[in-house]
Amino acid sequence: MNNKKILFFVGILLILHMTFIFQLSNRNADLSSKDSAKTLNVVKVITDEELKNYIEGKPVENIGIKQRLIRKFAHFSFYLILGMILYCFIYLLKKPFVYAVMFGIFFALTDEFHQLFISGRGGRLFDVYIDSLGSTIGVFIMYGIIELILYLKRKKCLNKNNDHN
Repeated sequence: MNNKKILFFVGILLILHMTFIFQLSNRNADLSSKDSAKTLNVVKVITDEELKNYIEGKPVENIGIKQRLIRKFAHFSFYLILGMILYCFIYLLKKPFVYAVMFGIFFALTDEFHQLFISGRGGRLFDVYIDSLGSTIGVFIMYGIIELILYLKRKKCLNKNNDHN
């Protein structure tokens, strides 16, 4: 596969992931809270009965803190993936990795700004920090992976050359 096809594929992946993040940010506070409660249930932090009670509007002990933690983890995780995809895209364009870091931070800022206009939601500077941290770590993880692959390829190539001598 040539570089243009790979660049196109990674670009589509990047746009899809950014759209996914945007769609999650576009959900109102009630839907977002229910999503968090369902996620807590899937990872078995709350029981099926607690989830049912929450959806019915009944009180559930300590659900607020659990939801905040799962949301912050989601912010970090989604932006970590974004940073990894961003770095691949920037790498294929042969641009410095700092462009990927800067774009990740810019996207985090615009995402939180967008949430100011969603019912019951609000843009939070702390979320920009978590998103930016996730994206930046994602960039560095992918940078490390690519550098390791390139190192192993060079080493393999050097070993082949030494075997012929």
